[in-house]
Parts: sequence; structure tokens; C-alpha cells
Amino acid sequence: MGKYLKLLNSQLQSTYPEFENDVRREIAKKDAALKMIELRLSSGLTQTEYADKTGILQARLSFLESGEANPRLSTLIKLAKKNGCQLEINFKKK
Repeated sequence: MGKYLKLLNSQLQSTYPEFENDVRREIAKKDAALKMIELRLSSGLTQTEYADKTGILQARLSFLESGEANPRLSTLIKLAKKNGCQLEINFKKK
């Protein structure tokens, strides 16, 4: 990390101690959204068609795919199962 980024990071940490955790949380939500979009697109279905297939309202799918939602584990399991997939969760050290 360059000098400027280190300084900026230090300033952010001092004024916003939860910055790094909040950014990681947002990135995780966006990653989950991208995976859900990839899963739907691999089925070749529109959101409306996919909603019919999965039993999840189209508006809810749209919200999930926007990356603004924090999907329930049960929703992720349901999407995986309806697509012939298995949900896998990994934990890795920083």
C-alpha cells in the first residue's frame, strides 16, 4: 500500500473505526448478488420466469440482485436447490 493510501486508511480508522468491517460487509453483499445473478443467467431465465421457477417474488429477486439486500440463508439454500446446486459456505482467514 502506498504512502497516501496508508495515510488515508489511518485517517479513516481514526474517524470511522468500523470502516473496514462495513466495507467488507458491503463487498460480501455485492458478491452474493453477483452469484445470484450468475445462477439466474445460467438458467437462461428472466427475473419474472426465475421468480415463477423458484417461488420467490420477482420484486424480492430484484432486491436481492441489487446487492442491497442481506439474503437469508434459507433463501440461498432454496435458490441453490431449485437450480440443482448445493450451497457451500467457506470461511477463510484474513
